[in-house]
Amino acid sequence: MKCRCGGEMEQGFVPDHGDVAATWVSVWVRGAPEVKQGWWKKVNSGFGVVWEEQDAWALDAWRCGTCGLVDLVALRRPTPGTTSKDPQ
Repeated sequence: MKCRCGGEMEQGFVPDHGDVAATWVSVWVRGAPEVKQGWWKKVNSGFGVVWEEQDAWALDAWRCGTCGLVDLVALRRPTPGTTSKDPQ
């Protein structure tokens, strides 16, 4: 993958740290963040932000080795076991 500057992009990810030293792949979620009491009825991000499962997309991060630009791309659904929305 090529950057806007012409450099090569390297794939990576943005870790999302949760409770008890757990780490997940970050996700993009449709809409504005929503904070609710009773978060257990939906999906908990660990900080009181909730979302519907079908609205989450895994974030792939691509970094240019030349200029350092980071592009976040959300083209795939999260892989089970890699995001904070999955049951423990």
